[in-house]
Amino acid sequence: MHRVKDMERILVEEGKHDTAYWAATSDEELHASALAILGNRLNYFHVREVPAKVEYDLSNLPEEFHKEAEKNLKRNTRNIAEAKHENSLHKNAHEAVEKKDGLLAWRILQQREDYQYESVILKYAYNPLKEQE
Repeated sequence: MHRVKDMERILVEEGKHDTAYWAATSDEELHASALAILGNRLNYFHVREVPAKVEYDLSNLPEEFHKEAEKNLKRNTRNIAEAKHENSLHKNAHEAVEKKDGLLAWRILQQREDYQYESVILKYAYNPLKEQE
């Protein structure tokens, strides 16, 4: 059985057309690699217009429109939250690169791991030489 502490870390970046492998054995390497990846991806971040909050007075709507109005209200609330989140990530990504904050860069990459073509995975590789140390 190999313990994680005896293994080396590798950061795997899976893009649309290729896979890249980044040094991540130490936290310093992980943060430097995350900062480099995030710097390369800054053009993926866009400021979104936050939709206006929609409000309905259900008492003025016929009963048959209430369900649809409620769905629209929920969708609008979700769209506002998503736009605010995206804008926050945009701001934080630029801040991380400008300030060379590798820890923040790593956290942002983790938050975006489910985005299309933005997967970064921390993998562990066994190093048999570590047992000899």
